[in-house]
Amino acid sequence: MREMTIRKQGGLTLVEVLVVLVIMAIGLMGIAGLQATGVRQTTGAGFKTQAMFLAQDMIERIRANRVAILPNEDSLINLAPYAKASGGAFPTAAVAACKTAVGCTPAEMAQSDLFEWEQAIRHSLPVTNDEITDDTYICLDSDPTDATVCDGLGSTVLIRLAWLDNTLQTDAAGDLSQADRVHTYQITFEP
Repeated sequence: MREMTIRKQGGLTLVEVLVVLVIMAIGLMGIAGLQATGVRQTTGAGFKTQAMFLAQDMIERIRANRVAILPNEDSLINLAPYAKASGGAFPTAAVAACKTAVGCTPAEMAQSDLFEWEQAIRHSLPVTNDEITDDTYICLDSDPTDATVCDGLGSTVLIRLAWLDNTLQTDAAGDLSQADRVHTYQITFEP
């Protein structure tokens, strides 16, 4: 009679290979989810940075054309040339003379600045007409920390920009209201 010898297995069984593949697939899906979240966060941060640059651009435009809002040092600030109320519209065109050697008045320069700023917002941030009209404004606010926004008093200028965050995920029902998607950035300064 022959004697049976037991040999050791030298490889992996099909079940072991399948278990390893399932574990690797779950790990790779987790990594892909982290990557997608990272991209969304980076995009959102990029929009906020762009909004900060745009607000600073308007601050510099107002300061460069200070005579439009402050005709002389003894007068109160008249933000009318640069004011844009919530619900109000931006100018529909720039003043062509402001780009020539002839030049333009401070009020015309303010009109051109507002038009060019709106165009920069439209090209830099994901906005619709609602965010431009209702949620983006420039105004006087005597106390930016109180609940009354844009009271038209004082010397503090408030600039607020709004944009849509298209990177937000919906809830379990797939709902996300427009208001939940609107992000804002605001800054105050003394001209």
